[in-house]
Amino acid sequence: MDEAATGDKVETIWEIGASEEEAEALARDLGVSSLLAGLLVARGYRDPAEAARFLEPRLSDLEDPFALTGLRQAAERLKEAIVRRQCTLVYGDYDVDGVSATALLVRAMRLLGAPVSAFIPERASEGYGLTRKGLERAFRLFRRERGRHDPDGKEKPELLIAVDCGTTSIDELAWLAAEGVDALVVDHHQPAGFWPQACAIVNPHRDGRGSRLASAGLVFKLLHGLLKLEPAYRERLVLREELDLVALGTIADVVPLTGDNRILVARGLEQLGRRRLPGLRALAGVSNVGEKPTVEDVAFRLAPRLNASGRLDDAMESLRLLLADSASEAERGALALHQKNRQRRLVEHEMLEEALQMVRKEPPARIGRAIVVGKRGWHAGVAGVVASRLLSRFHRLVAVVAFDESGNGKGSARGIPGMSIVEGLRASAAHLDKFGGHDLAAGFSLREANLAAFREELNRWAARNGAPELFCKRLQIVRLLPLSAASLPLYEELERLAPFGAGNTRPLFAFPTLCLEGPPVQAGRLTRMLLRSGDARCEAFSFDPPDGRVISGRFQVAGHLDWDTVGKRVRLRIVDWRPEPGGGGAGTIER
Repeated sequence: MDEAATGDKVETIWEIGASEEEAEALARDLGVSSLLAGLLVARGYRDPAEAARFLEPRLSDLEDPFALTGLRQAAERLKEAIVRRQCTLVYGDYDVDGVSATALLVRAMRLLGAPVSAFIPERASEGYGLTRKGLERAFRLFRRERGRHDPDGKEKPELLIAVDCGTTSIDELAWLAAEGVDALVVDHHQPAGFWPQACAIVNPHRDGRGSRLASAGLVFKLLHGLLKLEPAYRERLVLREELDLVALGTIADVVPLTGDNRILVARGLEQLGRRRLPGLRALAGVSNVGEKPTVEDVAFRLAPRLNASGRLDDAMESLRLLLADSASEAERGALALHQKNRQRRLVEHEMLEEALQMVRKEPPARIGRAIVVGKRGWHAGVAGVVASRLLSRFHRLVAVVAFDESGNGKGSARGIPGMSIVEGLRASAAHLDKFGGHDLAAGFSLREANLAAFREELNRWAARNGAPELFCKRLQIVRLLPLSAASLPLYEELERLAPFGAGNTRPLFAFPTLCLEGPPVQAGRLTRMLLRSGDARCEAFSFDPPDGRVISGRFQVAGHLDWDTVGKRVRLRIVDWRPEPGGGGAGTIER
């Protein structure tokens, strides 16, 4: 049995980088410190011009949208719908990327005077993506809405645009074609072996171009292509003003913040700070987001609230908030999402505790390299959050399944770097009804009777394809620094690499020869402390401290510099710690 899979301890390896000669030359060319130049080199930016563009992300450096296969055809069909005022239905997904991408496309089409409606399926009753059940309800709502504006209006849309879904909906797109409804697919999920039939499919997996874009980024590209086809539309659609929605979806979907994504998020966060949309202004208010939003603000404050409606109920609530025109409507919607997020947290906590008990007490759920747990009565909308929590704790492939009273299960799965969870699900497809997603996150459905067989098959696949070192947590530490180096000048220099996120992580440093000045203060998941090394002192904090264990003696920490917005000073966020060799520490952090 794999020891790391039998408990909460997972080996954590500190990999401390060495200085590179290339960094010195780059530092001279750019006029930056050797530390910053070394970080650029480590990110693959050795050419001075490329490094300069990375440090100054500009919209003018975005790649040509028409480089994406199928985008020109999609933009042409979209333009036709606008010119001919064809009734269009945007069919989105219930996560933040799907909701924000849907809102972006709907807003753009309304600004251009096109008749457009939007629909997002219910997670519990209709499931992910294009389904016959979802499409039939969407068409009923479409008829009702169009009937209010035009009693002699269309029975169904002339164009349906599937956003953040549709790639695997072979039968549903064939049904739409038979019904005489043209379809466009704008999606970044992987295909199920072959591509569906549609007027145009914009998906980076067709040729690898733009493969890191979220669906919100792809909709932005589609609209950029539309403006290139018809420059006159620029008078009504100022695309840079819509970048707040693009940043929302891109950050929430945890795609790499490199290339075009870095540009879109950097400029999108600026736009988000302007509080242009009533819905985002109200949501920022209830989420305590400051005037200069960060990636963390989106990921941990805005996104969970926007996700809450789709997880527990109906994601149309979140879409209506993003499309709200009045402050009063937006404030009501933001408060409702805030309350739903509180409810989601309670459900998540209960599910996580039950899942942890299964992992610790039931050998079948914890043997090997994949944790698979399921139970009747669990909430399918929270399964993904619980899966992410288990992944963070155990660093294993994780699948969490919520079964209804009939034994039908809906699950969420998470992968680890180097092991695509979609490939694991594909290898286990004989036990699943349906699956789809990304390398690191996927959804699936199965019958309760197949849970044990699925667990065994996923573990066999992981054992065959996963080298042991993949299941160790690795911290990529830039270098050792004295505690006195944790200063405002260093923090400001490192911020030139922002926005940080997937693919562009915040630099991590090791600080040796430390001790505590006074006892740590714990409040829930948060622990605060004051670190000392010689005459240097620095406030520090960490989340999810190990139960019943405290740092003591002399020790080292791995952490990154953080800005205390209340105290207006630099502090350390501790990611891991270990005793100083011979320092008499109390042990290692729970991993």
